[in-house]
Amino acid sequence: MHKSRSVGLPINTIFDLNVYPNLINSTQRMLWLDRPPFPIPREYLVMGLNDSVVQAYLKFSIDVATLMGADPSQAEEEMKEVLQFQMELAEITLNQEARREVENMLNIKTIQEIQTLVPKIPWLDYINRMLPGNLT
Repeated sequence: MHKSRSVGLPINTIFDLNVYPNLINSTQRMLWLDRPPFPIPREYLVMGLNDSVVQAYLKFSIDVATLMGADPSQAEEEMKEVLQFQMELAEITLNQEARREVENMLNIKTIQEIQTLVPKIPWLDYINRMLPGNLT
């Protein structure tokens, strides 16, 4: 995942990483890990495959993959897997209303604490690849 940038893929597929002013102390900056930018609004994704917008998005994804040369049946299978993953990500993220509350969004952790919480991602390496300069 942290190598995606070097091969030209988006870096914000599973989460988004940005630098913003610290909400508590505006003279400081913070790294923000946030949900990914979903291809369609989260509110539709959590409705599942029965929602007409989700169905239209799936059809569009399959059509694009097919236009780019994918086998139609394989494109359908793989785009359903991608959509399922996106729906699962949407399920574990906050809705827009909950995101308006600062206390829901502000969960300050050190890089070491994040590394302990999610040890499979080499966080310091990932962050250093995404940002200019190096953190230690």
